[in-house]
Amino acid sequence: MAASARKQLQEFEDACRRLLATGLDVQKMDAFLDRVFELSRQVGKVIYFLVDDATFGFHKSSASDSPRPLGPSSNSVGNNLHQVNLKRAKTKLRMLCARLAARCSDWSGKSVSPYGDSIDIEVPSINPHTTNEATRCHVDFKNTADAQWIAVSSKLAPRVKRKPTNSRTAHSRKSDRHLQ
Repeated sequence: MAASARKQLQEFEDACRRLLATGLDVQKMDAFLDRVFELSRQVGKVIYFLVDDATFGFHKSSASDSPRPLGPSSNSVGNNLHQVNLKRAKTKLRMLCARLAARCSDWSGKSVSPYGDSIDIEVPSINPHTTNEATRCHVDFKNTADAQWIAVSSKLAPRVKRKPTNSRTAHSRKSDRHLQ
């Protein structure tokens, strides 16, 4: 793994400890999820999962890997695995999954299940230096009593300026002409 990717993963591990060590609120969850999207933008695909009830794990993954976490004993995880000991890690990951569902729903305009879903979204830039860029992400997550994980893969895409849409469609304009 390149030194810059290792540094980014280490910085993320430190941010996990800082943001998730104490109680969670919406601002901390959003700050954590912003870091999730930023890290996936930098390294490609990242998977977050529970190692055990007190340990949160994450690793960089290749785009072809299954979205499900491989777990700490998998040979393919190797040196990419980072672990963060947290009190109530399972509860915190479940709360993060539910918040992720709400944010994905807001950004996509679609209904996203808090118990798990798979969705493509365009994430608004959180970096003030890249306001002309958005990140297209594919988000997979599972949030059930038996399994909790998040997988995010990103692709940088130029932000498209959309023309304001007229609420009247071409069909309705056509039918108006028949009324005249």
